[in-house]
Amino acid sequence: MHRIGKFEVVKTLGQGGQSTVYLARDPDLDRPVAIKLLRSEGQSGELCQQWLQEARAIGALRHPAIVAIHECGDHAGSPYLVFEYVEGQTLAQLILREGALAPLRAASLLASALEALAAAHEAGLVHRDFKPSNILVNSVGKARVTDFGIATRAGQSDGGQGLSGTPSYMAPEYIAGGAISPQNDVFAAGLVLFEMLFARRAFQGEGILQTLHQVAHEPLVFPTPQGVSIPAELLDVMGKATAKNPALRYASVKDFQLALRNYLSPAETAALQRASGSSTLDFLLLRMRHKTDFPSMSASIATINQLAGSERSDAATLSNAILKDLALTNKVLRIANSAFYTRNGSGHISTVSRAIVILGFETIRQLAISLMLFEHIPDKGHSGLLKDEFLRANLRGLLARALGKGQRQRVDEQAFICGLFHGLGRLLVQFYFQEEAAMLARLMASERCSESAAALRVLGIRLDELGIGVAKTWGVPDTL
Repeated sequence: MHRIGKFEVVKTLGQGGQSTVYLARDPDLDRPVAIKLLRSEGQSGELCQQWLQEARAIGALRHPAIVAIHECGDHAGSPYLVFEYVEGQTLAQLILREGALAPLRAASLLASALEALAAAHEAGLVHRDFKPSNILVNSVGKARVTDFGIATRAGQSDGGQGLSGTPSYMAPEYIAGGAISPQNDVFAAGLVLFEMLFARRAFQGEGILQTLHQVAHEPLVFPTPQGVSIPAELLDVMGKATAKNPALRYASVKDFQLALRNYLSPAETAALQRASGSSTLDFLLLRMRHKTDFPSMSASIATINQLAGSERSDAATLSNAILKDLALTNKVLRIANSAFYTRNGSGHISTVSRAIVILGFETIRQLAISLMLFEHIPDKGHSGLLKDEFLRANLRGLLARALGKGQRQRVDEQAFICGLFHGLGRLLVQFYFQEEAAMLARLMASERCSESAAALRVLGIRLDELGIGVAKTWGVPDTL
């Protein structure tokens, strides 16, 4: 019988690029163990040191979700590590065998695996190679994490020393500058969730460099799920975990785990489904709400629409709503005092309430909504594209108002808002989903497809449908 040290080898469990894993028996304690043996060919002192580092890292961790290490040794000049044997299969094998996992099962498995990462992070260690092949699923369906071979202290950097890990699961900030932090593991865990839900890797180029470029620069596109639909709230959780900007990502695996637990709670899940359903539009609205300005802008526009459209509202009530936003107040008064509005000899307008009386509720509403929509966009790296879209939206509004002149009362004012909102979906995508907007442009250029076709592929909804859906949440009247 073949032996490694004192251990009796039973069979080979698997092989990797550098090592072979065996099922063996510990004769002293009469128990099964898993032995990872470094293959002798091509081994280096650095690699052997890495193995010793893994033994020390795991030896210092004690947690049920982490596969324990019993000891290490040397066999014919090759180092080996002896692990607790977990009966079951790797998550990679499970996905290969069963395909996409049901959303509740996927979330539950990942939540249990995150227990291991949380314990490692509390000890100051970042796993750095969290992926399906390093997650074991035991006979009762619980996840256990293994292979801490490149685990590193948080706050260190690989800058200038080359990247370590599996390219498809590296975080963008690590690829860009070698920064090592717990959020690297958060990003990788989000990609693992993607793989469980869609049965394929999120990023897989033809080579290492192409894969790294995809992870760092290309948007994560959710394919159309096969079979069971994926609830919007779970897609939203995954979207936040895989944000390329660490500031928009979950701050810790515990935050990520909490979001998964909230999804798994039947009461909360039912409440979310009753409130919003699980459509693509609901998912996009949930993602938009992660931007701190969207809820305030949405609430302000809805309030102004409600007041301006109510027969019981007066100028004072509407002006108070506008006065809550100093910048909006200044803009309304400035435009109300422009030559366009004062040419009828109404004189200087010094208060919002007087502007409402002179200009009318509908005009004030069109001014307030258009200004709020425009002014809420900060100067960002993609500001040029946003400004182009805003110019088009404003020109559409002006053209629509001109075409409405001479029609029945208020048609021209309503036409302005219709024209303004005609491109709302495109504006929202440019602001909230910049990565998807870039993907839309690439698809349209490379495949010469229409904007609607590209939007359906990338977002799962046409841009005009998105704009109408969001406008409804803002209380824009159906007549518009």
